Amino acid sequence: VRLQRQGAVQPSEEAAPSNGIGLFNLPFHTTAADLEPLLAAQPGFQSLHMVRRRDGSFRGYAFAYFSTVEHASQCRAHLKGMTVGGQTVDVRFASQGVPCEAVVQADV
Repeated sequence: VRLQRQGAVQPSEEAAPSNGIGLFNLPFHTTAADLEPLLAAQPGFQSLHMVRRRDGSFRGYAFAYFSTVEHASQCRAHLKGMTVGGQTVDVRFASQGVPCEAVVQADV
């Protein structure tokens, strides 16, 4: 039996609209300081989550959260086709909206 490493599985369909968007195919040297000014200029921007490996290195994707689905949709449309560090960013709705911390705070 030969084992081969396969690339990341890409979903065939985008998630339903939510208040979160995923920013994929970002260069590994991207920082929150690079993305926050772009996102903060968008209405309803609330937070940015840079996804990291256990060693702390950036994995090449991040999630941005907005106050409403409409704000996330507007930002997604605005950022579509954007390039960062020579790479075209894939902007998709996040499969889950509000981050867990926000859900806990909202229920208090």
